[in-house]
Amino acid sequence: MSARTWLVFVLLAGPALAAAQSKNQQIQWETNSQRGIATAQQSHRPLMIYVVGSTDERENQLENAQRRSFANADVLSVSRRFVCVRVSRSQGRNLLRDLDLSVLGNMEIVFISPDAKMIDRVAPSEVAAPDAFCQKMAAAFDSYRTGLFNNELKPKLEDKEAKAADLKIALGFIREFTILKADETVVKVAKDQAVTKDVRAAAFDTLALLATKPAVETLLEAARAGDADAGARLGDVLPGGAEYMLEALEDNDSKFAIKVYDSLLKICQIKNKKPASFWEKAPEKQRRDELERVKQAARETAKRWRDQYAEYR
Repeated sequence: MSARTWLVFVLLAGPALAAAQSKNQQIQWETNSQRGIATAQQSHRPLMIYVVGSTDERENQLENAQRRSFANADVLSVSRRFVCVRVSRSQGRNLLRDLDLSVLGNMEIVFISPDAKMIDRVAPSEVAAPDAFCQKMAAAFDSYRTGLFNNELKPKLEDKEAKAADLKIALGFIREFTILKADETVVKVAKDQAVTKDVRAAAFDTLALLATKPAVETLLEAARAGDADAGARLGDVLPGGAEYMLEALEDNDSKFAIKVYDSLLKICQIKNKKPASFWEKAPEKQRRDELERVKQAARETAKRWRDQYAEYR
C-alpha cells in the first residue's frame, strides 16, 4: 500500500481517521480484552488481537520493526476498521483458549469476528512489514464484511416485514463498511415502492457512496424521474463513479442534463463552471466543446481514483 492510499481511508471512513496522520501516533491497543470484545460486539467491528509473550521472549529487532509498522500512516488508517486489542499471553491464557487460539503465540496478529470466529492471522514478520500488514488487514476486513452482509444485512434488507428503522440500520452498516457487493440489494430497496421515504433516501445515500455502475444508474434514473433525494445525492457520488454519469449529459431533458453537469463538476472538482444561460444561448459548437471537456476530465478523474483507491475499498 502506497502513501497515497492513506487518502482513500480518510475519504471512506470519515474524519476520525485524520488524527492518524500524526507521526508520533501508534495503534492504540485496548489492553482490557473483555472491554474490547464488548466494543466489537456493540459496533459490529471485527477484532484485531495482538498476542505477545513475555519481554524476554520477544526478539528486539523484530519488536522494533513491529512498532514502526504500528506507527505507519497506512497501517494506522486501516487499523481503525478494527477493535484493536493487545493480549499478554501469560495473563490471557483463558481468553486465548476461549477464542480457540494458541497459547504459544507471540508477536502475531489474529483477526476475530465479534462472535468469536477466526478470520485470519498475520505472522510476526508480516506484522513488521507495513505493506504486507495492510494487505492482510484489508483482506480480513473484506472477508468479515462479506460474511456480515450475506448472513445478516442482506436477509434483513430483503425481509418484506422489516421495520424502517432496521432497514436504515442495515443500510448504515453497508455505508460504514463500504460493502460494494451490496449494490444490487440496495438498488432493490431504492426501487421498492413499499419502503418509506426516509428509507429510500438512506438507500440513495448508500448508492452514492458505493458508486458502482448499478448504483449510479439507479440514482440517475430516480433523479430524472423527479426524486429530489436522488437528485441531491448525484453530487455526492464518489469520483470512481463519475464515468457512469457521462451519458446523462446528453439527456433530452435539459434541466436534468444541467443537474448532471453541475454534479460532475462538484464530484471531479472541475473548474470553470458554465452558468445556466450558457446552455440556452451559446452556439452548438461551444456547448459541445464544453461537454467534451467535462467528459474528458471526468474520465481522467475516475481512472485516477480507481487506480489509486479501488483495491482498498
